[in-house]
Amino acid sequence: MIQQTSKQSLFKTLYAFSVRKETCTKLSEIKIPVLIIVGKEDIITPPKAARFLHSHIFQSTLVVIDHAGHLTNLENPEKFNSHLKKFLREIELK
Repeated sequence: MIQQTSKQSLFKTLYAFSVRKETCTKLSEIKIPVLIIVGKEDIITPPKAARFLHSHIFQSTLVVIDHAGHLTNLENPEKFNSHLKKFLREIELK
């Protein structure tokens, strides 16, 4: 997938990463429902990183999807969609 990305898009993405400010200290300030989905085999943003987010965002929901890496919605769409729909139904009821 990345091989089809233009050089300009790659440059802009890398530049944005280089100038972004630290925001992890603000995670505890999030007061809306948050669904964190991660693929069990994700090496780009591994489950450990997702567990960090989950532990710092009050009442967040964490889902680790088997048989998926970084693109859970493409690699295991049935599980991804199932968890997303469940989460949306739950927050709709509140």
